[in-house]
Amino acid sequence: MGDGTARDTDAVPDASRISPPVLLHCYPHPVRPGVEVTIDPAGLPLSRVRSALHAAWADESEGLLRVTVGAGERLDRDFILRFCLADPALRSVARATRRNDVSDDAFPLTVLPPSLSTTTPRARESVFLLDRSGSMGSWKIIAARRAVARMVDSLRAQDRFCVLDFDEVVEGVPGLGSKLVPATDRHRSCAVEWLAKVEARGGTEMAQPLAQGADLLGQGYLERDRVLVFVTDGQVGNEAQLLKLLGNRLRGARIFALGIDQAVHAGFMNRLAALGGAGEAELVESEDRVDEALAR
Repeated sequence: MGDGTARDTDAVPDASRISPPVLLHCYPHPVRPGVEVTIDPAGLPLSRVRSALHAAWADESEGLLRVTVGAGERLDRDFILRFCLADPALRSVARATRRNDVSDDAFPLTVLPPSLSTTTPRARESVFLLDRSGSMGSWKIIAARRAVARMVDSLRAQDRFCVLDFDEVVEGVPGLGSKLVPATDRHRSCAVEWLAKVEARGGTEMAQPLAQGADLLGQGYLERDRVLVFVTDGQVGNEAQLLKLLGNRLRGARIFALGIDQAVHAGFMNRLAALGGAGEAELVESEDRVDEALAR
């Protein structure tokens, strides 16, 4: 048993250890941690280094770049550091460099994949799950609505899709229901119009929508790509239960977890995206980052 504000349950066995008491608003915090990151580009061109949420300064020496959070910056949100290897003209590169701190039988290898194929993608079956719980209030629900609406609008007529939002209950688009429908202009327009009205409310119950989305994709055809898009801040404590529930139900599907917050449950999002074997987790820490993330 921990000293937290919540009791342990079967779903969240460590609730008493992940719900610590917090200081009152504006109360001075005695702890001032800092962050320093060293980037070793392994001889590759390094560019576009930027700190998303904190003021930071960089110092380059001996082929390494050290990035340090500025003095006085509060680490009450994620520290997100983004950078690019190579430049737009460099499509693919692999280099190996021996180092003194590893044995003769080991070496670090960095591989940059080539650009994505320009071939026409196959028809898709896409399920969009939008978290509208109370923790998604303010700018997060606005960014989430924009994200799902833009993805729905990018579908083609040969695709099928379903949009579900959830808190303690799961709801589909009125008139379209909770099933896969063809991505016609009328269906897409209906979904986008409804998404614009979704507001944050209630608690967070993810098991039912995830199971429902897995069941919808389980009815798909082999000649279609199956995609699950999950948009949330990930603020749950029963992630182990959720991952066990899904198990192999999403095998072969691509899971894209879009985490919207300045302190996303990134561990859960990455493990969820890995379930299908070909998905990805993307973190959006501000409304300004939505378009950049969606382009990826």
